[in-house]
Amino acid sequence: IGYHAMAMGNDGTSGQQGGFVRQQIITGGKLDLDQAIASRQTSEREFQFDTQRQRVLTDVRILFYDSAIATRRLELTRDLVRMSDELVTSTRQLLTNREASENTLLQSEITSEETKLLLDSATDRNTESWRRLTSLVGAPSLPFTPLDAVALETDLPIYTWEEARSLVLDNHPQLEAARQRVERSSIIIEREKRTPIPDIDLMVSIRHVNPTDSDTASVMAGIPIPLFDRNEGNIRRAQSENAAARYEVTQLELAIQDQLTGIYKKYDIARKQAERYQSQILPRAKKSFELVSNAY
Repeated sequence: IGYHAMAMGNDGTSGQQGGFVRQQIITGGKLDLDQAIASRQTSEREFQFDTQRQRVLTDVRILFYDSAIATRRLELTRDLVRMSDELVTSTRQLLTNREASENTLLQSEITSEETKLLLDSATDRNTESWRRLTSLVGAPSLPFTPLDAVALETDLPIYTWEEARSLVLDNHPQLEAARQRVERSSIIIEREKRTPIPDIDLMVSIRHVNPTDSDTASVMAGIPIPLFDRNEGNIRRAQSENAAARYEVTQLELAIQDQLTGIYKKYDIARKQAERYQSQILPRAKKSFELVSNAY
């Protein structure tokens, strides 16, 4: 919208005075394509944000379990120190009654000192893991709070390789962001192809002609004719970017699968070890401990 004046000074008058309204009408569905491109870019940013969020959550979960394990290790080490001290006391009594040798007492004292070294290490590890956890969540001054060790005894899910691969590739936010770039680049190609479609320029003006004291109206419409510019360079550039985006998705999929291979192996081994400890080793160790305790 604007002011319009012509032929000022004609017959000593202010000439033609008035205003106009001008509008460019976008054709070829280019605005819809622009919105689709912006929508894909927004989705890409959301997936990138989710990638960072998942990284933070994963780090917090890892440090949570690390802190819970450190706390549990500290509790068990304290029990071990207590039992070692009791062993020394019992051995001294046996030595007094001439039922044990002095070397047996020395061995029990060495064991007791070794367990105290383990206690110092467990205490430092517990403090370190708690500080790392509180720093990561942004609360470094948070006082120490023992974490629930029950979470350590949950059943671990069993995944086949295909299940793990499908789970990761179908839900990986970084991969989804790359796929959004492919979709966006495909839309950009179509947008560049439609760029040569001419838009319509429309203008309507109304003026008062002072020399004749009459009102006039003008309408002007026009379109550019792209005789020489077919936007071929930008179309080819968009096609190249689309090809690069597709290769990026393939490369990222292969990189994620390669990373998953090592992680899947570690997880499978750790899960089997945990199951064997729970079903075979720990029950027998507890039984052996009871027999030794009863003997003393």
